[in-house]
Amino acid sequence: MHLVGFGTKLDTAPIRKLAEDLSAEAALRFVDDYLGMLPGRLKRILRAVDQEDAKVALDALLSLRVTSSMSGALDTAASCRELESLVRAGHFAQARAEATRLSTELHYLQDAAPDVLQRARDELSRTSWN
Repeated sequence: MHLVGFGTKLDTAPIRKLAEDLSAEAALRFVDDYLGMLPGRLKRILRAVDQEDAKVALDALLSLRVTSSMSGALDTAASCRELESLVRAGHFAQARAEATRLSTELHYLQDAAPDVLQRARDELSRTSWN
């Protein structure tokens, strides 16, 4: 199942997996923390790409990609992979354009956060975690 909001979507399978491995509460807390950290992560990525600092950009992109995958933001994870490839190749002009698209995507995701969290709560509440 996908949770959709304002042009974004989260795949609930990774969220359900976190709930199975930990608890529904821990999974929701992880997604909430992920959504709350988006502005800082985006700022770090944009600054690093603008300054053509590959090391910082790759570190920030890896962090965002992994947590996006774990939170079900698979489109965001794919965007991070694309941006990582551009940075590794030293194509910073293209990376800046891709970072702008990532920025738009993350703003939509952040705007949708309350709805996404509520839908995730609803989805997890329908499942028993014994």
